[in-house]
Amino acid sequence: MKINLKIKLILPFFLFLVLLFSLQAIILEKAQSELIEKIYKEKSKAVIQALNIGLGLVPNLENSEEIFLLIQKVLFLNPDVTEINISALTQRGPKILASSNPSLINTYPSSEDLQIFQGKISSISKREKKDGKEIYSFFFPLESKGRIIGSCNFKISFESLQKIFQEFERKLMALSGFSVLFLLLIFYFLLQREIFIPLFELKRVIGEIAQGNLEAKIKIKKKDELGELGEGLDQMREKIKDLTENLKLKIKEKSQELEEKVKELEKTKEELEEAKLILEVKVAARTRELGELNKSLEEQIRERTKELQKRLEELEKFQKLAIARELKMVELKKQIEELKAKLKEEKS
Repeated sequence: MKINLKIKLILPFFLFLVLLFSLQAIILEKAQSELIEKIYKEKSKAVIQALNIGLGLVPNLENSEEIFLLIQKVLFLNPDVTEINISALTQRGPKILASSNPSLINTYPSSEDLQIFQGKISSISKREKKDGKEIYSFFFPLESKGRIIGSCNFKISFESLQKIFQEFERKLMALSGFSVLFLLLIFYFLLQREIFIPLFELKRVIGEIAQGNLEAKIKIKKKDELGELGEGLDQMREKIKDLTENLKLKIKEKSQELEEKVKELEKTKEELEEAKLILEVKVAARTRELGELNKSLEEQIRERTKELQKRLEELEKFQKLAIARELKMVELKKQIEELKAKLKEEKS
């Protein structure tokens, strides 16, 4: 699948901005949580100090009316405090003596209050949810003459401060979103001016060169790598143009030479064909002469053979006569010898 170059360049930058924006949101959320906790811890110290001062003026913790007035005063001065409970050890055991929530009065205190009564912990704070709202719950001991006489528990709601931070976070997120969009637009504008337009110009010229238009010139007036690339490509185009013209000239020269060679070959072919015809005529004539000569030689051979046959027959006759003569000569010699022998006998 082909992916556009703009997307390839802009997408990593966009993902980087989104990642940066996400990290910023996470860091902001964490910082916000830590800041809220710090603010409420400081606020809890002020509330604890105010309750300690107020309870120090109450001689008896079982005087629920004075303690209730003190609780209402603290709630009025600290709108974020949603509930205050004061517990103490009575003759009938640990009980909540006073509370901003009347339904909790004379009920059994929490486990944290009991731990404070027993001296196991000095103070404790914890984060919890109540009625869908996030609150901080603080427990601290009430002392008199160096001994623990009760415990106080109050709860501070995050709601008001969270609304402020959420509004601030929304505005910050909107500002960050606009910042990301603005940065993307600037980045796109810079890419368009510095990279995409020169690249598209290079692509256009390369396309025209590929189609055979070697007159196409690159119009990039930049003093950076793309400008150098454009100049190099333009120089390469000029060299290709020169090489092409030289090649065309050489091809033209070679074509003329080939045409001359072809003409020479055609002329040679005609001469060869003419020589072939003359040779065929000569061969035909010579063949006829040889045929006639062959016939003449055959006739002469036949005649010579007849003469030789005749002479052979004569020689055979002569041989027969010579043999007969020799036989007669032998007989004559024999008769002469016999006659000589008879003469000798007659003489003796």
